[in-house]
Amino acid sequence: MIKSVFIFFLMMTTIWTRKCPNLKSVDEDGVRGMIAHGYEPLAQVFYDNCVKNITLNSGLLNTKENGQVAVYHKRCLISHLWCGVINPLEQPQRPISANTLFNVYSVSKGVISAGFTLMEGRKYFNWDDKISKYWPAFKFNGKENITISQFLANSAGLSVLPLFSINDTRPDSNFTLIESLIQQQAPLWTPGTIYGYSPLVKGWIALLLSKYVDPHRRNLVDFINQELTPKLPYAEFYFSVLPNQTALQNRLAFVRQGLPPNFSDPTFLLFASLLQNPSSIQFRAFSNPPEVLIPNLVNTVNGRNSIAPATLLYTNALSLANLYDALISPTRKNLFKRSSVFEGAHLVHNCTDLVLLTNTTYTVNGLNKGIAFDNFPYDTTSVFGHPGTAGNYAFADPDRRIAFGYVTAVNSAGSSSDNTPYNTFSLVKTLYDLVEHDEDYDDDD
Repeated sequence: MIKSVFIFFLMMTTIWTRKCPNLKSVDEDGVRGMIAHGYEPLAQVFYDNCVKNITLNSGLLNTKENGQVAVYHKRCLISHLWCGVINPLEQPQRPISANTLFNVYSVSKGVISAGFTLMEGRKYFNWDDKISKYWPAFKFNGKENITISQFLANSAGLSVLPLFSINDTRPDSNFTLIESLIQQQAPLWTPGTIYGYSPLVKGWIALLLSKYVDPHRRNLVDFINQELTPKLPYAEFYFSVLPNQTALQNRLAFVRQGLPPNFSDPTFLLFASLLQNPSSIQFRAFSNPPEVLIPNLVNTVNGRNSIAPATLLYTNALSLANLYDALISPTRKNLFKRSSVFEGAHLVHNCTDLVLLTNTTYTVNGLNKGIAFDNFPYDTTSVFGHPGTAGNYAFADPDRRIAFGYVTAVNSAGSSSDNTPYNTFSLVKTLYDLVEHDEDYDDDD
């Protein structure tokens, strides 16, 4: 009987595997990896971004890329490509590989949301529970009714904290000062009435909140390291890299400046001016601790030795695509509870964000709803994910069964009217063009 069950399982696995298109090797002009038959145009766009000089509509010359892209479609890996060098300033230069790690900036917020989605599925809490139910000292100064969902969806009014030092974010600090500052902080507005992005503070609240909702009292980094990362094949998520972790340090891509922002965009000009005003919410939200203003902080040992979960995460494209594929294929990965994923991805907000000054769409678990580009030619209302500085981006499209991860170390703020990084947009647009015409295999999840 046991042998029969094993043979049946092996047969079903083989049948499922045969559904996936064949992958072929790519190795040309420093662009390496694998691409599925029928998706060669995606590899061509990635190749062009990596090795060609492209003049954009703005008149700017597109910065040559370095990075990785990985895509799952209907549970099948259809693209895993990489290009560039780890550090253009070092000699001899080392090429980027499949396991090179990149800081993905705010894409890390998607991993935070995935951690809380996993906890909610295990009944550690409900989305509408008050944080003070688990973290009693959080309730002071008008925070007693803030729910977990309000916090994750950026409507808690907790985008800023009193000034502290980057030394207070070291792994050995226990975050004692930051926890005290969070407990004393009053919301900037009545929670649940206004939405405002929390670029940095969100990560530290999430880090500590996990310790209170998890029965094993683990902070979010420890929870993800123990409960999420090991369950995803090939996944790596590092929220800090210690000075003595030489092997990891050597795998980190060096961040360099690419295209400047589009200074003709009036919203960006207003936002940029507010970032220079110490009394503005924008300055206070993006500039604490003050060391984050140091250029290329993520290229330093000091910066990498900090834990700031909302903006510092060292990972790769395959890990991100793998994570989002698990979110939309819970029966395949046996990790996330389907109801937790789709309740968490429910849209709760669609209006102008007080901090970013742009239209944003947040979900119950703190992701962005819809694709992260203006004027995208396809309906992407089911998409959830999170973009990051430089064009880093990871998302899932449940309707089309897409899981996408793109990472880069070329800090291009934007090149079009909506400050969309050209390289990111070109990849996603090409992917959707191909998927819309793909009828090679069925989806029976």
